[in-house]
This record gives sequence, C-alpha cells and structure tokens, in this order.
Amino acid sequence: MAQTGIAGNCDYPDSMDMNKQYAFDISNDTLIQTVEVTAIGKKQLRYSIETRIRDTEILAGELIEHYSGIAEWAGCFGPVTEGSIIRVDNWDYRSNDGLLVISLYGSKPERLRLEIANIIGGVMNRK
Repeated sequence: MAQTGIAGNCDYPDSMDMNKQYAFDISNDTLIQTVEVTAIGKKQLRYSIETRIRDTEILAGELIEHYSGIAEWAGCFGPVTEGSIIRVDNWDYRSNDGLLVISLYGSKPERLRLEIANIIGGVMNRK
C-alpha cells in the first residue's frame, strides 16, 4: 500500500496477466459485439472489437465490422473505499488517435466500458 493510502497496481489491473486475452460480449436479437483486450506490456494493451449487426435488408443478412489497435495507459480512476483502504476501481487506456477510451473495472478485470468520440458532421467542401 502506498503512503497515499491507495492500494493496488495503478499501471495494470490487478491480476491482468500479460498476453492473456480477456473477452467481453454483449448481444441481443440484432447485435453481437465482442471486445477482446490483451495486456502487452509498456503500459499498453491490444484491443480487438468485432460488431455483427443482423439486417434482413442486406444480401448476407449480417454486417460485420472489425476494429483493432494498440491503446496506451491513460491512468487509474474511481477509487472505492474498503474500510480504511482506498482501492483503484478502473484503469483507462486510450487509442493512439485519441478517439477510443477503454475503461477496465474490477481486479480481474470484470467489466469493460468503451467511449468513442463523437464525430460532428456538417457541410464540407471538396478540395
């Protein structure tokens, strides 16, 4: 435990093994999204996001999108208090272009949140 009273490793989630894939899934009748994250060292993780959208109006019946890349560690946030010990609750990683933030929660990690920057559209002139 550090002198500041915060316990835990702030660089990587506790118990997040190097080179081990952690997979997170959400799904419903029309959407399946799988996110895999892998700690690769040097405060980085590799991410892979696959989205499958079922659509009866397209020929294949399914639209598949895949995104992958490297995200840099951006800090640890959201401390939770257990007795007199403060534990870090989530670790944030940011893609190189800054448009994607991946937040890992829990000590395993147990949950994941994606934040994708909004792209503002408008009239653009052709060059």
